Amino acid sequence: MMRSFMMMFFPSRSHAPHGNARSSKLRFVLLSLPLLRGRCEDAFSLANMPTVPPGGGLLRRCVARLGMHLAFLFVGWFMPLNVFAQLPPEIGYIHPAGGNAGTTVDVILAGFDWTPDMQYFFHDPRIGLEIVGEMSEVLIPDPPYWFEKKARGTAMPLPREIAARITIPADVPAGPVRWQVANANGATVSGQFIVSHATEVVEDHLRTAAKAIGRKVIPLLPELPIVISGRVQLIEEVDRYRFVAVNTGPVTCELFSRRIGSPLDGVLEVYDAAGNQIVDVAGTAGHDLAATFVVQQGEEYTLHLYDIDFRGDRANVYRLALTPGPRIIAASPSGGQRGATQQITFTGYGLASGAATLESITQPVAFPTDPTLDVWNITLETPFGKTPEFALIVDDRTNVTKPAESTEPMPLTLPITVTGELSSAGVDRYTVAGKMGEIWSLTVSGAKIGSPVDPTLAILGTDGKELARNDDMPGTTDAALTFTVPADGTFQLLIADMGNPDVERPRTYRLSVESPAPGFEITAPEFLNVPSAGMAELILKVERRGGFVDPIATTISGLPEGYTVPEQLVVPEAAAELKIPVTVSPTAAVKAALATVTLKATVNGQELTRTSPPILIAGTMVPPFSFDGDGKDDVTKWRRGTRFPAPVTIERNEGFTGEIIFVMTAKNGRHRMGIWGPELTVPGDVSHFKYPIYLPEWLETTRTSRMVINGWAKVPDPQGNVRYLQAKMKTRMGFLPTGALFTMSHEPREYELKAGDSFDVTLRILRASELEEAVTIELVPDEEQIDLLVAEPLTIAADQTEANFRITSVADTRLEGEYKVKLRATTYQPGELPVISETTVDVAFLSQD
Repeated sequence: MMRSFMMMFFPSRSHAPHGNARSSKLRFVLLSLPLLRGRCEDAFSLANMPTVPPGGGLLRRCVARLGMHLAFLFVGWFMPLNVFAQLPPEIGYIHPAGGNAGTTVDVILAGFDWTPDMQYFFHDPRIGLEIVGEMSEVLIPDPPYWFEKKARGTAMPLPREIAARITIPADVPAGPVRWQVANANGATVSGQFIVSHATEVVEDHLRTAAKAIGRKVIPLLPELPIVISGRVQLIEEVDRYRFVAVNTGPVTCELFSRRIGSPLDGVLEVYDAAGNQIVDVAGTAGHDLAATFVVQQGEEYTLHLYDIDFRGDRANVYRLALTPGPRIIAASPSGGQRGATQQITFTGYGLASGAATLESITQPVAFPTDPTLDVWNITLETPFGKTPEFALIVDDRTNVTKPAESTEPMPLTLPITVTGELSSAGVDRYTVAGKMGEIWSLTVSGAKIGSPVDPTLAILGTDGKELARNDDMPGTTDAALTFTVPADGTFQLLIADMGNPDVERPRTYRLSVESPAPGFEITAPEFLNVPSAGMAELILKVERRGGFVDPIATTISGLPEGYTVPEQLVVPEAAAELKIPVTVSPTAAVKAALATVTLKATVNGQELTRTSPPILIAGTMVPPFSFDGDGKDDVTKWRRGTRFPAPVTIERNEGFTGEIIFVMTAKNGRHRMGIWGPELTVPGDVSHFKYPIYLPEWLETTRTSRMVINGWAKVPDPQGNVRYLQAKMKTRMGFLPTGALFTMSHEPREYELKAGDSFDVTLRILRASELEEAVTIELVPDEEQIDLLVAEPLTIAADQTEANFRITSVADTRLEGEYKVKLRATTYQPGELPVISETTVDVAFLSQD
C-alpha cells in the first residue's frame, strides 16, 4: 500500500545574514493532492515562519513552489533491520583564536558534521565555557569563486558555527589550551586556543570601529605590542591594518596560523607612508611567517596579510603579533642544564644593532630549577626593545655546542646534549664508545627548538654498516632511536636534513644521547568512542626505559556516570601496552567526559607516577536508518539558475518511525561555487523524497559537480535524553550544469553618489521562450548594506525585456567608499519551478567631508 503527498518546505533565517550564509532550514506541511497554486500563499501564512534572507519573501515563494511540485513522498512498509555506522564530528576552529588571562572572550566555535546536541570541553578545568547562541546552518562560502582549473580542486569542508563565551582566570599561564567536542556519534581530536598576556584586539571589532567614524578606512591599531585575531574568509581577501611607530627601531611581526591548526599559508607585506614596500615575506612548506623591519618614530605603516594562493575560508583564522623589538631565530646551545648558568649565543634580527640584519649576541642565562619544566620561554631585553618569546630546552644533561664546520667526527661522552648547525656537506658526524648490552636513548630535534631542520638519525657500526635509522617520530618531524649496543666498540652517529634548506635562518638541531635511567612513559589516545550498552578497549602504550620491566599499577578517573573499567588494572611485567575494557551500563546516558589514566610503580626504591593528558570518552548510538541517492553516482544534466531535485531513498530499521533531518555534509568534492542544499525534515512515514539542490547561474557547463548529504535521527538514550544520530549518504548526487534559461544584466558602469541619494539601474532581461511568467526583481543587501540601502520589489511582464530598478540609500555617514550591490530576478518554468538570475552593481559613495 502506498500513499503520495505533496511536500511544501519553508526557508527560515537561523544564523547569519545573506552575506555570510545561505538560508537553508526547511520544514514540511503535507497537503492532499491536488493543491491549487492560488492556495499556496494561504499555506505559507499558516506556517508562520520567520523571515528569510534579504529578498526572502520572494525566495520563500520560490522554494514553496519548488517543493509543491518536486518533493513527492512515497510512504512504504518498514524496511528490514539495518545497522549503519554513524558519521562522527570533526574539530574545526575558534574565532578569535585566543584571549587574555583574566578576561571573558566572546568567540565562535566551529566544526564539521556537528549536530545540535554537541558537548564542548576544555582540557584546563579552570577555563569556563558558556554556549550563548544557536548552532548555525551549514555555512556555504560566499563569492568570489574560483573558476576553471582551481574550481576543480578539493573544497574546504563546510562548517557549522555557534557563539560561545570563554572565561579565562588570571592564573592560567600563557600558551595553548586544548579543546574537544563530542556528540552521540563520537568524539574529535583536539584543537587549540591560545591564552595570552599581551594586548589583544579582534579584526571584527577593529572594522566595526572604523565604520563607526563614517569611513571605510583601514583600521588603525592601538600602540604596540599587540596581537590581532582575524581570519581571511573570502577568496582574494586581503586583511589590512595600520599602525604608527612610537619609537625608531625594529618591529617584529609573527603570524600564528599553522601552529594553531589553521589552513592559512600567509603572505605579509608592509608599506611605509609613501607607499614603498619594505617587507614581502611568505610562509612556505607549512611554516608560519615572521619578519623584522625598521620603523621611524611617528611614521605610519600599513600591513597586508593574505593567503599565498589567495584562498579564503572561514577556517582561515590567525593571530598576528606585532612587537616593537628584535627577533631571536636560534640559540646555541639550544638549552641548558636545570639550575645552571650557561653562556648562550642568540642569533636573530636586530639583536646587536637594531638593524633588520641577521646578527648574534652572547650572554649568560640562568636556567630554572623546576623539575617539571622541560621548555622555558624567555625574552631578551635589548636597547632596541624586548624580543618576542623564544623557547629554550631545560634538562639535566651537559649542554655543549658543536664547533662550526668541523671536518672530523665529534666524540661524545654520555650523557650529553649538543647543539649543532649542519655543515655545508649536509651531514654531521659524531662518535660514541659503547659496551655490549648498553642501552642508548638518542633524539635529534629541529621542530622542538623552532628550527626548519627535518632531521634524520642513523647509527653506523664499527664496520661502517648502518645498524639503525629513524626519520620521524609519531606526531613530529624530529627523530629518535633506542639502541642496544651489540658489541664493544666505537659507533658513528650521522645527522642529515630531510627538509628543504631555509636560507634565512641557521639549520640548527639538538642532539641528546644518554643511557636512560629505569622508568616508563605513557601514551594514550585523545578520545575513545564507546557504544551505548556496549564495550570498547582503551589501548595505552607504555615505553619502558633503562631496563625497567616491573608491573605498573593503573587507575582511570573521570569516566561518565555508568561507564566502568575493571577494579584491578595492571600493566603486566615487561608489557608495552595495556588494553582497558570500558563498559557502558544499559541504563547509562549517552554522553561524554574527560578522563585521565594514572600509572604508578616503584623504581629504584621511589614511587614513579605518570598521568596521561585528558582522554575524551564519548558514548555513541547507532543511527536506525540509512539512505542513498537513487542515481548512485550518476550525473544528470540540469539547467543553471534552477534547483535540481535529487531523488533519495531511506531505509529504516524495523520499529523506527521518527522524522529524519537532512543537511549538507561537511566534505563535498570540489569547490561549491554557491551550490547548496537546505536543511530538510522528512516525516517518519516517508521512505522516498527529492532533495532540492540549487545550481547558480554562473556554474561552468564543463564541470561536473556532486553533493553528499547527512541524515539526523532524533532518538532518546536510555535516560530519555534526545540525541541526534548521524548517517552519511552512501553515494553521491551528480549533476552537470547546462545553459541558463534566464539572465539579468545591467550596463557595466559604476554609480557615484552621496549617502541619501536614489539611483536607477537599467536592467536587461533575456529568457528562453518557455518562460512565460512575469519576473520579480529585488534588492539583496549584504550584512553591511542591510540598514543602508532599500528598494521595493519590481514585477515586470513576461514580454518585457528592460526595466529601471530604483535603489535608495540612507543618509548615513557609514556610506562611504565602494560597494557591491546585488540584485536578484526570479521567474518560473512550466510546472512552477523557480528560475533565478543575479547581477552585481558597483556603487561608489563619495566622501561627505
